[in-house]
Formats: sequence, C-alpha cells, structure tokens
Amino acid sequence: MINHPVFKSIGEIEKVFPNIGLSNSSEPCDISGNFAIDEAGKLLATIISEIRAPLDAFVSNHYIEQVALIEKLDDLFYERKEHFISYVKDQIVLKLPEAIIINDVVKFAKGVSLFDVYYSCYNEFSRFAWIMPQLEKLPGWKDFNTNNVSSDNSSIVFASNGIDGLWDIATMSMRGISSCIRWDGKFKLTLIGSIADPFTGIIYLTSGKKHGKYGTRMIKRCVVRFVIDSTKEKPYLLIDRMYPSLSNNVLTAFTDFLHSKSRLEVCFGPNLPKQVINSSYIPRKSVNDQLTEKTLTYRDTKIQIGKVPSKVSERKDINAKVREHNLVVHLKAATPLVACIASVENTPVARWLRTADFQYLIGGYATSIVDNLAKRCPLQTHQSSSDHIKQLALMFFTDKKAITKVENEKFLRAIRKYYGPYPDAKDELTMAAMKPMFTFISEAVKKTMKAEFISIINPATSKTKKQKPKPEAA
Repeated sequence: MINHPVFKSIGEIEKVFPNIGLSNSSEPCDISGNFAIDEAGKLLATIISEIRAPLDAFVSNHYIEQVALIEKLDDLFYERKEHFISYVKDQIVLKLPEAIIINDVVKFAKGVSLFDVYYSCYNEFSRFAWIMPQLEKLPGWKDFNTNNVSSDNSSIVFASNGIDGLWDIATMSMRGISSCIRWDGKFKLTLIGSIADPFTGIIYLTSGKKHGKYGTRMIKRCVVRFVIDSTKEKPYLLIDRMYPSLSNNVLTAFTDFLHSKSRLEVCFGPNLPKQVINSSYIPRKSVNDQLTEKTLTYRDTKIQIGKVPSKVSERKDINAKVREHNLVVHLKAATPLVACIASVENTPVARWLRTADFQYLIGGYATSIVDNLAKRCPLQTHQSSSDHIKQLALMFFTDKKAITKVENEKFLRAIRKYYGPYPDAKDELTMAAMKPMFTFISEAVKKTMKAEFISIINPATSKTKKQKPKPEAA
C-alpha cells in the first residue's frame, strides 16, 4: 500500500482540518460508566428472545418443565430487566437477578451467568429437536464484547495530518475494531484514498491502553469528512458511521468535540436526509484523479467526491444518453434480421438465425457496441451531446478492428451459450461459419457511424434529401 504511485507523486500530504481549528488533539472523555451499556441491553433481549423461541412448540408437545423454564425466565426479564446487568471490575456481566425454581428445585441459582443459562438451554432444547444458534453468533455478541470497557481514563482523539494522524487513519481497523478496511480486508485499498484525501480525518474513543503493536485501543471510531452543501455553498463536518456500533452518548461527545474546535455545523451521516446527501460533496483535488474506485476513500455515507452537477450538466447528461440511444436505434436499423440471415443463406448457420430469439440477440450487438464506446469515451464536462457522439464515432474508426473483434467474440459466446442445450450448435456456430454475417454487420456499423459523424460536422448536407431528376418533357 505504501508503494502506491499516488504517495510518490503528491509529496507531503496536507489535510484541511488544521486550517479550520482541528489540529491533531485529544481531551478526556466525560462519559461515565461502561461503553457497552446499550449493547448489553440489546444482547440481553436477543438471548431471552432465542430462549423463548420454542415456547409454542414445547406447549404443543407438552414439554412441561421446559415450558415452565421459559415462562419463568420470560417473566423475570419483563419484571426485572435492568437487574440482569451488573458490574465486575468495571466490566458488564449479565447475571440472573434471582433464582429460577421449577417444581421446588433450583434450576438456576441467583447470580448465575446468563451465558451459562443460554448454553444449558442450548443443550437441553437440542434433545427435543430444537437447535438454537451458538451464543457467539448471536447479533450483538461481537459489539457487546468489543465495547465492554470502562470509561475511566478514556479520551477522545481527533487526528488527520502528520505521521501520527495518517497512522491513526491507516490503523483504524487494526486496533480493536475490525471492518472491511482491515489490512487483509475486502476494501483495504480504500485506505490509500483515506490517507491521501485532504478532507478525510478520524475521531475515536480510546482507553489509552496498548492494543497489539499498532497503538492504543480504539473503542469507538468514526471517519470525519469536510463536506460542502451545494445548495447553500456552506461547509460542514460529517461524522460517518460509528464502528463497531452506534452509542448515542459517544456520538454527542464526538459532535461537541468537533464543533467546539471548528465552529462548523457537525452532522451524523446515517441521520442525514437523502436530499442533503445528494446535494453535498467532498471537494475534489488532483490527488483524486490518480485514484480508482478501488482506492478512493471508503464512504459509508455516499457523499460524492467533486462538485454536484448543475441542472445544465444534468441536461447535458440526459441529452448524451438520448443521443446514445438514437445511435443504438440507427445501428439496429442497419443490421436487420432479414439482412443478417441473407448474409449466411445456404449455410448451416442460417437455421439458427431464423428465430425470434436471434432477433433479440442481434439487437444486443448494437447496444453492446455503443455501451463499450461510451465507457471508453465518457461524457466530458466541456462537451455537448453532439461532441460526445462525434467522439464515439472517432473512437470507433480509430480502433475499429479491435472493437469489432471484441463484439464478435462476445456475440458468438452469447449465441453459443443460448443454444447450448442443442448438441450440434457448438459445431455449427463457429467464428468461421459466422464470418459472412460479421462482415456484413461490420460494414453496416461502419456506414452508420460515418453517417452519424457527417450529420454532426455538416448537418445541412445530411438533412438535404436527394431527389431524382425529373424527366425532360418530350
């Protein structure tokens, strides 16, 4: 990752945040208690729900003791929910607040771990053909254990620039919080964009204790972005999704921290209305032009990079799409089914083409060739829709042989796959056998592209209708 060309070309990485009052900094966190209190409540509800799940089945089968166990545990949950949560050395533990007694026998004593209760039910219920999920695979298990840390001596840290700031961004999923941008994760290359992007920083909550070899443990963390609302032309700070899970008290602390130092409005990405997201953008710098979709900063809140297109730009895009569609229509008209069949008449190929299915497949040829050209020549901001189509035509003539070869091979694969169930299709539908048809299509596409090009550079000529000369009077 560190050898990526972008780091060699941009020299020093400069972030915007120090210029708005947000230098690398930290301050004590004033949140009291344990950071997993919300997660504890969610996990508690999930465990009780899983134990309760077989109740109807057990009632129908008259499993009296198991029904009694579920009902007593259920009642206890609703009557004394908050008493299941207790603390041992500043860590949350889930315990029974009172004993569960069935038929005058203590089934589970007061203070027994709820995890032990769960596994006891897991084993007991399996004897009655009811398989519960493993405790470690329950929703909320991972979040609870990750966040089960005391707030004592914890700090809020913001970082973006310098060696320390860039290291915090690079290791955001290596210090107690795992995600898809771990160094071995699916989107690990997006760290390149997060490091290089001038408008990306990080805020996190740390216990101050070492975690492995990469730094202090991150308990909660969010990427922070400098964003502009195009409707107001006003900047704001966006806090992206909180990992490993959302804690509202931590979010409030992060928001207050960022606002107090920058005096900018601070918004939480997942709570933003879609309209605001669509009208907001991260400023684009030259460094972004050196990145691909795989290496741009990963955005949970899908804020685009670069200014939101104006209404004029939107109309240009629509016009370009209409012109592309019209080009497809012209290409389809130039390669009709009857003419394609005629090009291979009296050959074994012809019988495969005399179907409605082939008409659908040959229509796809025209669509594919325009899509291919449009990907190679996307609409530029300075271009009109006519210039765009002219560029597509020029690209076709510049690389006609290679483009045609790709489309022919793609079409041949499609038609052979379609007729795959027929044993003789593979032998008869070959490149050599279909060459006359491909030659016809190639010439038809060439003529259509030429006509399209001429209609753009000399519209008056293309619109002049040629009239047959009138016969002279006798």
